This record gives sequence, C-alpha cells and structure tokens, in this order.
Amino acid sequence: MSEDERREAWALFRYSVIAPLLETGLDAAEKAAKRNEILNQVHTTPDGKKWTVSERTLRNWLERYKEGQLGALENRRHSRHGTMKALDEKLLSQASELRERMRSRSIPDILLHLRMRGVDVSRISSTTLNRHLNRVGATKRKDFADRGAYQHFAKEHINQLWQTDCTDGIWLPDPLGLKGDRKTTLITFIDDCSRLCLHGEFFWTEQLVDLLHCFKKALVARGKPGTAYSDNGPIYRAKDWSAICSSLGIGVKHSEAYQPSGKGKQERHYLTIQRRFYKEAKKSGIRTLEELNEFFFAWLDQCYHQEVHKGIGMPPLERWQMEEHLIKRLSLETLEEKMQRRACRDVDFKTSLIRLKGKRYQASQSLAGEKRVQLRWPFDDESAVNIWRNGVFVERAGLLVVGTDIDYSKRPVRTDEKEPDVLDCAKQLRLAMVSRRRGEKMPADTSRYGNLSESEFIFVVERCLDKSLSEADRAVLREGYKRLSPFDAEFVQSCLTKAIVSKGKQKHPNFYLLQMEEAKSRR
Repeated sequence: MSEDERREAWALFRYSVIAPLLETGLDAAEKAAKRNEILNQVHTTPDGKKWTVSERTLRNWLERYKEGQLGALENRRHSRHGTMKALDEKLLSQASELRERMRSRSIPDILLHLRMRGVDVSRISSTTLNRHLNRVGATKRKDFADRGAYQHFAKEHINQLWQTDCTDGIWLPDPLGLKGDRKTTLITFIDDCSRLCLHGEFFWTEQLVDLLHCFKKALVARGKPGTAYSDNGPIYRAKDWSAICSSLGIGVKHSEAYQPSGKGKQERHYLTIQRRFYKEAKKSGIRTLEELNEFFFAWLDQCYHQEVHKGIGMPPLERWQMEEHLIKRLSLETLEEKMQRRACRDVDFKTSLIRLKGKRYQASQSLAGEKRVQLRWPFDDESAVNIWRNGVFVERAGLLVVGTDIDYSKRPVRTDEKEPDVLDCAKQLRLAMVSRRRGEKMPADTSRYGNLSESEFIFVVERCLDKSLSEADRAVLREGYKRLSPFDAEFVQSCLTKAIVSKGKQKHPNFYLLQMEEAKSRR
C-alpha cells in the first residue's frame, strides 16, 4: 500500500466511525446514545488492529470533518515531512558511496565506517539511513535473492529419498519440576515421493540419540530408504549419523547452507502441523509427552495421511500403498548390529576402567593400559560397550558396579624374584664414586668384586636397557646365563653398551646374549 492509499484508507476509516453522528435530525438524547455506542465499540483499523476511540479523539475527528470534509481526515503531514534532520547531504553522500562500492554492505557496517572516519552517528537511526539510501537509489543487494533460480523436484518412487528435520514443539509441564513449562522438540521423517510422514515424535531434547530413536522406528515401519536428506544441524553433521547410515547402505545428503528453500517439502510439512495440529494440541488439555505423541500419531493416521495432498493430488497413504512392493525391509537383528555409536578411549593402566560420557566400564586385566581402543554400543542401550582393536572385536565391557569391598582374587599373582641383598654392580658403583672423590684411579680389574648371580644378571640387563622385561624375556636371559656364566658386571655392561650404541634398546634379548657370547669367545 502506497503512502497516498494509506492516507485515503485512514480518512475513510475515520469517516466510518463518525458517520452515525453526522445524520441530520438527531436530538441531543439520540446523539448521546450514538456517541456512547461509538466509544464502547471495538473498531478495526486499516492496519488490521483492534482499536477503541476515546472521547477526545472522536471530538477531534468531528471538528476536522466540519472544517475540511473528508480530506481533512487524512493523516496530516509534518511541516518538515521528507526532509532530513539528523542527516545532511554530505553524510548521506558518504553513506551512499560506501553502499555503491559494496552493494551487499549492511547499514550497521556503513555506520561503522562513518564512525571510524570520525563522524558522529549517535543520532542517526538505522531505519532512517536505510530509508534515505533507498530513496536515492543506493539499495542493498540481497545475495540470496535468486529469483527464478529454484526448481521443484520430486522422486519418482517411494523410499528413494527421505527428508528429515527438527522443529520447536509445544510447551508442556516440566516432568522434573525444575521449570513451570518446558518446550518440546518435534523430529519427523517424510517420504519425498508420497509425502507420507514415515515417523514423527516429540522429544524433550534435540540430541542425536533422539534422532536415532525416531530413525529406527521409521526404518522398522517403512523399510530402508536410498538417501536421507537433511539440513546442516549439529545432529545431522555428527559422525555417528553418517557412520550408521553408511553401515546400513543409506546415502547422506545435506541441503545448501542458509538455503531453507532447498527443503521446501519439509518446511511446508511443518507449517501444516503448526497451523492445524498445534492449535488443537494446545487446547486439548495435554499434560505429558506421552499424551502429546499419542495424539500426534492419531492425527497423522486419521487426518494428514488420509487427506488429499495438493502437491501429489491424492492422500499420502494412498500414494505410498501404490508401491509397497518396492519396500526393502531390515530385520531387527540388522538394526541392532548396524545402529551402534562409536568412540575411541584409553583403558586405565591400574584399574582397566574405560570412561565414556560420565560412565565407567570394566574391561579385563589384559587390556589394562591399552591406548585408543574403539568402543561400539547400541545408541539406545548404554549398559555395556563392545571393545574393538584394529578392526577386530576383543570383548564386551559392562557398566561398572561398585562393590562394598575389594575383590582380592582379581589381583594378579606376582612372580618377581627376590633381589639379592648386595648387588655387585651397586657395589662397583659405590667404590668407583669413592675412588673418584679421593682422586684415586679405579682398578681396571673388577673381577675381584665377584661374578654375577642369575638375578643380578637380569637386574643389570634391565637397568642397561632402561625397562622392565616380561616374564618371557626373563626366561630367555636365564637360559643365556646358564650357557655363558660366569661373568662379572663390567663385562655385561660393556657388551650391552656396545650393542645399544649399535642397534638400540628395543632388540630381542637373544640379540644382546649373542653379543656377550661373541665377546666371551674373543677373550
């Protein structure tokens, strides 16, 4: 509506209000009755608003009509109408230049540029500046206003493409009692061809687990789709969503960012639900989420699926039933196996516990200290997790149940041999350090300190290699000791030092024994 049309509409509205008082032949009592009727009546303005007229306003309109008839009832223009008050021509020219240089530049950005140039923009209204820029032709280019660039599409057969999205639901009393009311979230899947709502459900949250609950029910009821199409919401960009769809052989496709027109069917589907179902649900006395979902399922079956859809010219259920032979069913066993969430975690070295989402799971002792094992678990059951390593299933870890006492039977049996009270190598270290402090030379012949025992030999090897050997490696050293002994600590240290410099500390114990054997044969 143009400004002239608006002024004319308001003049006609004001005349319709005062018209009963302009009738000729009315006495004082009749005029008073009509005046009271006008003042008590609710009028609808040209803007569509409800309005009651005050005594002062009514009197003003009557006086204006008597002075200038219908034209006097039009909106009066200010004496400075159309002129710039806070703006001047120079400032408007600068703003227009900024807009011309970048047609997508917003009003806040233009004001920022002006402020950085030292211009006082505190009295400039954004709407005023925008109006004057539009008046001089410096309009903003709308980057996403691609008129005529969108195309309708519809799949030829059912279950070729499922569209899914989330939207705000209605408010219900908080079951936890933490708030008075709490907003729900609606998640739905619709078939692109038939517009059938495959499954929809209200939840308290908008989490991935809620999406998977809804998705599983849709798969059980309607079969397997070729592709799942959604926007770029966090739950649809989650790795688990892509992984689960891929394991089921379902493609994943996302709409272009910031382009809601790309999923118009889903948006129109929600608009229908909001205009029809929400209005009834809000007034139906629903108090729980279960009641809301039960009513929604009934509304889908008896209304939405049975009524003719303008986009396809028939009810969605009828179009779906025409191609039910194309449905590919998935067994519950397949869904349980494929619809599993995944995460990588470390296994605690001391307790063999795995921490996941604030919970702890007990793994076996053999996995203690394992790094980055993969956990897989059903999205709707977190009572246990399956542990995978290098793509192979290892074991199932249950949720930790804290006992009332310690189960000592779970402690490993320690087989460490008792170390001797005096070690020749430790004794040699002490004598060498004392000799150095005294300024004496350490005797070259260290054999007088005695030969190593079997346990001393293993101890010296572990200290030189700087690690604790496994029981299997210790058994190898025992066999080597029986074959090569007797020898002293200096001989063992010398051989190990040369071997470590040559090949490092990560070789098998047999390698170091071979070096000792060769050195002993050269004596």
